[in-house]
Amino acid sequence: MDWARFTMRHDFIITLDELPVLGTADTVPHVGILQPLDDGSAWFDGSSPAIEAYAVDRGGSIKRVEFYAGQTLIGADDSAPYTIEWNGAAPGCYDITAVAIDNTHQSTTSNNVRIAVGLVDLALGKPTVASSGESAQKAVDGDYHSTWTSGKSDDEWIYVDLGKVQTIDRVNLLWGWKIHAQDYSIDVALEEPEKPASWTTVYSETDHAYITWEATYRVSFAATPARYVRMHATKRAGRQTWGGYQLAAFEVPFRSSSIQSGQSR
Repeated sequence: MDWARFTMRHDFIITLDELPVLGTADTVPHVGILQPLDDGSAWFDGSSPAIEAYAVDRGGSIKRVEFYAGQTLIGADDSAPYTIEWNGAAPGCYDITAVAIDNTHQSTTSNNVRIAVGLVDLALGKPTVASSGESAQKAVDGDYHSTWTSGKSDDEWIYVDLGKVQTIDRVNLLWGWKIHAQDYSIDVALEEPEKPASWTTVYSETDHAYITWEATYRVSFAATPARYVRMHATKRAGRQTWGGYQLAAFEVPFRSSSIQSGQSR
């Protein structure tokens, strides 16, 4: 780390703002979200999300930065540091992006950050059991950079023990590099998860499109009581049969207000 700081701060290192404008054509702006991080930590239970972005334009100037949740504009800022506080957001899981617009009306969209508002993750840190592979606990460790990797077969599963029966209605699956499920189901059980008859399917999907990097499934279903929640995959997407499934996050989002008011089961 010391060596990295020394080299990156050395006088011989040229940073982007020190480079001359190459060519005469107008350049598009650069933009990225600095906070929150897209690493699994962006869960806002009792507070409003604060979002910060950087934006630069080598050939001109930044007019404003707009912030979006999906396709919905949630705020804008016309001066650096480009920040907003998203007040009044409805509880849910969102994809946040920033769009930088320069003085010639050219625009660029930032990286995507996944956040949750007004929710807690019931699966976080809870015990897991998997059909095969190593490090099943990494699917519920709250870190998008660690993964459970299954054995090299189509029929694989992983389940999490919530510790007690809760009424749930959604699951998030964030897959790792390349290999994710094309056909899969979400199953729940109240007891005895080792017995096949204990499981009930609450959601299933076939022919999910192949995505090369960090496929994110946000699954919703009718509210149902469950202590054990399972992802059961039966086919790998994109004919990617050279390795096992790679699941970076198995989340069970839950309305935190229900916990606080004693409505959970």
